[in-house]
Amino acid sequence: MIQALFSTLSEILEPQLRRAFLLSLGAASAVFAGLWLGLGWGLAHARAFDYWLLNDASAVLGGVAVLFFTWLLFPSVMTLILSFFVEEVLTAVEQRRYPTLPAPRVATIGELLGSSLRLTIFAILLNLAALPVYLFVPGINLMVFYGVNGYLLGAEYFDMIAMRRLGDAERQRFRREWRWRILAAGALIALLFSLPVANLLAPIVGAVFMLHLFERMRGSVSIG
Repeated sequence: MIQALFSTLSEILEPQLRRAFLLSLGAASAVFAGLWLGLGWGLAHARAFDYWLLNDASAVLGGVAVLFFTWLLFPSVMTLILSFFVEEVLTAVEQRRYPTLPAPRVATIGELLGSSLRLTIFAILLNLAALPVYLFVPGINLMVFYGVNGYLLGAEYFDMIAMRRLGDAERQRFRREWRWRILAAGALIALLFSLPVANLLAPIVGAVFMLHLFERMRGSVSIG
């Protein structure tokens, strides 16, 4: 798995992938700013108290809440956005690293969006349900966060890659067979999403990383 991650990081500056990485960076920055501004505007206009001091205090706490919820929702929302341009990246990597592979079955935007949207909604609901643990149970909260999001992101990125090569039944069988490795890969992607600066490149790095991991699990040979 570490070798697959190093293969991914070595490709960030490759000319064929540079445009896609820059698009990912721009999209990630825009999504992060949009989430932050949208949540901030909503909390700033939610005047729940008649007394100004309580409103000011709630505004300060609201600012902290905005940063927290932006950080919490960013992986799911950004992965959904990634559906629009991930095929270009995956095709470029496959042509360079796995030239003997047959042409993939290109998933439609509807399939990618449908899969991503379902998991995005599930991720938001599950993270909100775990919110009390995140806030009030130090130590355990990190394990829960990376466990929950490792499962969700592992499943989401695996489906993004596997649906191009496997049918539904085969994909489900493959996921069961490799479930622990997919979970570990998802936790690593979740870690990237939780790190400042690294989280801006995490969506595209996660997709390429899962591609390399998937082909290694299938027994394909990477060259170059």
